[in-house]
Amino acid sequence: MAPTVSAERQDMGGIAYIHLDSKQALVTCGASGTILFFQEDQTEIKRVEASCALNCLAASPKGDVFVVGDSQYVKAYKLPSGEFSSVATRFNLPVRAVAFSPSGSTLAAAGDDDTIKVINLANEKVIRAVRTTPYTRGLAYDPDSTFLASAAADGHLQVWDIATGKPVLSRKRSTPKIDVASPGRCGLAWHPDGGSLLAVAGTENDILCLERLSWDEAFVLKGPHTGPVNIIAFSPNGLYMASAGRDKKVVVWDLTTKALVCEQLGEEPLTALVWRPEGNCLAGLTETGAPSCWREPVPSHKPSPSAALDTLDLAAPIRGRSTGDEPDGEDGASPENSMDDFIEDDVNGDFTSGVAGNKASAASFNQVRGCLPQPQGPLQPGSTPRGGPGSRRWLVYTLLGCISSTEAEGFNAVEVTFHDTSRSRKRIPILNDFYRFHLASLSDKGALYASNASPDSPAMVVYRPFEAWAPNSDWSLPLPEGESPVAVAAARSLLALATSTQTLRLFSPAGTQTNVISWAGPVVAVAAQEHLLAVIASEAVALSPGARLTWLGFTPDGMLATFDSQGVLRLRTPDFGGGWMPAFDSAAEQKNKETFWPVAVTQQALSCVICREHTPVPTVTPRPTMSRIALHVPVLGAAEATGPVEDQQLLLSATLSHVREAAGRSAGCSGGGAAESDVVQAETEADKPLLRLFQAALKANRLLRAYELATRLHLMRSLEGSLKLANHHQVPALAERITAVIDARLALEAAEMALAEEAAPSTPPGQSADEDDAEVVVEGHASSPGHRLAAEGPPHSHRVPLSTSTTNTFLSRHPNGESVSNAAAKKASTSGPTAGNPFAKRPAGNPVNPFARASKSQKL
Repeated sequence: MAPTVSAERQDMGGIAYIHLDSKQALVTCGASGTILFFQEDQTEIKRVEASCALNCLAASPKGDVFVVGDSQYVKAYKLPSGEFSSVATRFNLPVRAVAFSPSGSTLAAAGDDDTIKVINLANEKVIRAVRTTPYTRGLAYDPDSTFLASAAADGHLQVWDIATGKPVLSRKRSTPKIDVASPGRCGLAWHPDGGSLLAVAGTENDILCLERLSWDEAFVLKGPHTGPVNIIAFSPNGLYMASAGRDKKVVVWDLTTKALVCEQLGEEPLTALVWRPEGNCLAGLTETGAPSCWREPVPSHKPSPSAALDTLDLAAPIRGRSTGDEPDGEDGASPENSMDDFIEDDVNGDFTSGVAGNKASAASFNQVRGCLPQPQGPLQPGSTPRGGPGSRRWLVYTLLGCISSTEAEGFNAVEVTFHDTSRSRKRIPILNDFYRFHLASLSDKGALYASNASPDSPAMVVYRPFEAWAPNSDWSLPLPEGESPVAVAAARSLLALATSTQTLRLFSPAGTQTNVISWAGPVVAVAAQEHLLAVIASEAVALSPGARLTWLGFTPDGMLATFDSQGVLRLRTPDFGGGWMPAFDSAAEQKNKETFWPVAVTQQALSCVICREHTPVPTVTPRPTMSRIALHVPVLGAAEATGPVEDQQLLLSATLSHVREAAGRSAGCSGGGAAESDVVQAETEADKPLLRLFQAALKANRLLRAYELATRLHLMRSLEGSLKLANHHQVPALAERITAVIDARLALEAAEMALAEEAAPSTPPGQSADEDDAEVVVEGHASSPGHRLAAEGPPHSHRVPLSTSTTNTFLSRHPNGESVSNAAAKKASTSGPTAGNPFAKRPAGNPVNPFARASKSQKL
């Protein structure tokens, strides 16, 4: 006998797969108050009559019970008998959404009340009740039982920490607004692979996929739906997603390619949709209570939606990220829009088996790799997520200033503000943004904006200078169809735009297109400062295990810095071919689950906004307050007296390596003298903690360590200071070895100067030679993978001063101001008890100081 239901009233309902007599069966409920059990071969098994309309249904993963929500109660029924079991909980107003935990031991329920309840079904006690926005229209339990997602009729999206009952995400106007008198729902679903993604119905007839923990937008599925999305359901293995909308369409998505598999158009919207746990089938329930079945929604040439992933051949790389512009169907094929294969059961209807009408050309089975999105989606440092219509967000927030955007009817209001108000002579007017920019970058000269394509305009890139001496200095350019911006960066001398086609476009501030580069992989983030540009592609930087890049920037000295979702800050150093030094870990600084939102970093401190647990990103109003937190390298034995000094020494040593590399790039160019001065200053700062560690080693009688620290000193006056300390502590053996190091450095220095003099052109008459101008050329300097440093001068040939050579040689002067001559150095190395061997042992008890004749005011 075919199941029959009333089709007179439009309202909510529910459907679920259950096991009856070791076979798959379906159970439904609806406005008629009837709970209907039937087999997939159209045979009705039984029905249970209720006294009022039933709005929602969920079956326990254990298979022993299912629940329904009515005008006030959540009622439990036993399986397989279908007998009433108990009242799980009670509300004052109708219940609209129920969801089981993955274990089936607890149940979440909500509705028109302003409360969400989590119930222990074993004893029917409410273990958690949280206040929320009234009229909840969607609930989804995290597969790891950590979070519970809810969506209300006014578009308020929240994610709750079940253990604490506090929201970890709260965004208003994030989901479609629903008339509370209508049967509409808010689509919500977690990816079955540990809840790595939360899929929610978007406000633009799309589906937003948010990353777990960061809650950033991983990708957007957009295209077929012309109305709000009502329901979202992931396939059992997570390879596919099904969505049903108010436009009466049911759409199946391939999550590996972010592309449409097929779609079907029905006669009325669905109020419930579920995948068959085993097999290839979708079951739905219309708002009039009619069950429906779509057999084989996934074509046979593609992996089954219920197949175990470890049994599939998933070897080929994942395709690029979805931009919402993919063709309808695979390989550009257009799926069937008829409902022939999605047959509804009306009062006289029958279930009919069919084949999905997707006529897409057969694609190779090996093109599918897995169900997860790309390891890292595009990132715009300093920006906050879009909140919805009427909301305010930061397009960019930096130490220089910030750009905020407020959504209005038909346009966005964009405001630029500098933290130092004296920087701009006049207030920058608010920009009425009709392109609806979603990316922005700020420099001291102007702001770079980018927007996605819309029905009225193509994707755009726009630059607006703050103060220009010439008219028409601002400019805008459209992007080709199918190419959308993913990241932007602005500096004083360059502008960068990364796009979805893995293209990097470079501009001058005047609008000249200076370069177009095809990148080897999807660009994750870009950052610019002065003449430096960093481009990060997938897996190009060091990150914590399982973490994602959340911020990218430069220190004032041009050292590249990253911050990941685990709260670890790293600095890029030239050491070991380009390594990443961990310089800050928020786990050691957190209090009450705070979040550190990075703004800028120096060599000594992180400037950030400390956000509370329920607001992980700063708000525009009230204005965020920045905090400075000292950097700390995770050295071993940090609790010991020398631990903080070793920490400081590592940071200063990394800074010195970077300054030397920068000086090598600028050698021979204008400003090279300033770069050498920066090197000397960095060497001076790096020597200070080394001397403190040297003195601590002397006091602890650890002479071998003291000698090793002395050999790492960079300046001659620092070596002289270590020699004086060794004499003061009466350690003649150590003093002798330090003296040998000094002699060796002087001899090596003199030899290098002699080579430089031979290679240098003859000195013009009237001009004296100066050893500070001596240089060597290092060929084949290469940047580290994952970013490019734009330097002046020809590529692969950078002039490096002797003071920055890898041999750690140093230039010095005698007290009379004359250079250390080659002859003097030669004489020093060929006379005395150590002639011919600068490392020979000196006579005991005679810790000679070769600088004894130098005055105390000696300048090096």
